[in-house]
Amino acid sequence: MRSAAQPPQARERQPLVELAWSAEAVNHAMDIAVYPTARAQLVAHIPASGSRAQVWLCGVSDAPGRARVDPGTAVAAVCLAPWALAGLGVSARELARRVVPVESLDIDTSVGLADLPRRLSGRGGASAVAELLAVLPRVVIVPPVVPWLAGRLDGDGDGLARAAEQSGHSVRYLERAFRRYVGLPPGRYRGVRRVVRAIGHIEDGRSLAEAAQLAGYCDQSHLSRAFRRVVGTTPGRYRPTDVANVQSHGGAFG
Repeated sequence: MRSAAQPPQARERQPLVELAWSAEAVNHAMDIAVYPTARAQLVAHIPASGSRAQVWLCGVSDAPGRARVDPGTAVAAVCLAPWALAGLGVSARELARRVVPVESLDIDTSVGLADLPRRLSGRGGASAVAELLAVLPRVVIVPPVVPWLAGRLDGDGDGLARAAEQSGHSVRYLERAFRRYVGLPPGRYRGVRRVVRAIGHIEDGRSLAEAAQLAGYCDQSHLSRAFRRVVGTTPGRYRPTDVANVQSHGGAFG
């Protein structure tokens, strides 16, 4: 039996979709500060007027941004696995830190992304989410070391040197493979995921010192510096209602 600490050796099919959600239209505009979660995104803004929807594919990012939702606009989105862009024929490295309208993507038209703005017009809620999911492949074939390494970086796994030792690959190979399929270097990806873990602890009511320790930071000051870089504000000023991740609001950032 293979140890969980070691990656599989054969190429494996990996799921693309992590979660999907929708939000109905509201009567006022929303300008939302958005922090990255190191996940690719497919996001649609759908005017209730029936005019053409706007749909973006968002690469994995490590920087905060802003998203505007116009009045009377519903939102539907799918959060994708970090390596999912390979299944859409899109370069993860080229799309990293970018938000691109699906019509401008140079990809196989059989995937159906470019036709989404027309198909989503006038839809909302579960119907729009279903349309997004319908055009996405269910699985993607990637080198198994990529999701294995992402899982280690998502948690408290050791650094790349230890991962290289366990996988039988060089550190350079791991860095190149990860950046090719995810878009970010392993260190940047791990930094975002660690801040996301800290946010979870803060939202659970932990003190900043506790959140820092549980997320793997040396101390609270290290958390504060990383937090400002990823979220755009300090942990002490962070409020879930003011700064949102794209998994719960209409932002278009990965």
